Amino acid sequence: MTVSPEPGPRLLDAALDCFANYGVRKTSLTDVADRAGVSRATAYRVFGDKSGLVRAVAEAEVGTFLRRLDETVPWASPLPDALAEAITFTLDYLNNHAVLQRMIAKEPDQLTDLVMTRPGESSLIEVLLPAVVERFVRTHHELLRVPVDQAAEWLLRMAISLLLSPSTTLPDPRAVADLLVAGLVAQGDAEVNGARTQPVQLPGD
Repeated sequence: MTVSPEPGPRLLDAALDCFANYGVRKTSLTDVADRAGVSRATAYRVFGDKSGLVRAVAEAEVGTFLRRLDETVPWASPLPDALAEAITFTLDYLNNHAVLQRMIAKEPDQLTDLVMTRPGESSLIEVLLPAVVERFVRTHHELLRVPVDQAAEWLLRMAISLLLSPSTTLPDPRAVADLLVAGLVAQGDAEVNGARTQPVQLPGD
């Protein structure tokens, strides 16, 4: 007898597909259940309601992003280099995320709702903060002139700002990284561990 896989992953994949094709606002749990090939009752059992569905998809996508980020970014590199790599990857990842780009273009209110804090729920920053803190503690915490959690929160707030309003006068990811380093690292410490302080040429420049 073939045992069917747990419905959670299938429902998440189906939800992403529905969001990309129909938008978040028009997608119902019934649509997701039909696309996943499970009953409507199963979808409600897994997610509870539409808000639970959106939150589950967002949390799963954050996990996927962090895994791919760690596969790409050499966190042990000098801090300016690691940040430039992380920012480059993040911008490419977001620009190629079908659901996110649809939300930016057609449903910005849905994206704002996801980022904003609701009573009784954790904010997006609170969800992501432990992961960013972990990466700083693992590598560059000795360079920071502020506590690790404050540095991580600053990074997240800038990332969310770029997500909600991508237009910027900063010319490239390295410029963003240099700005962050100037604010996060104690004066005179930017050269610790061989960190470069001069801009480097990024691929495609």
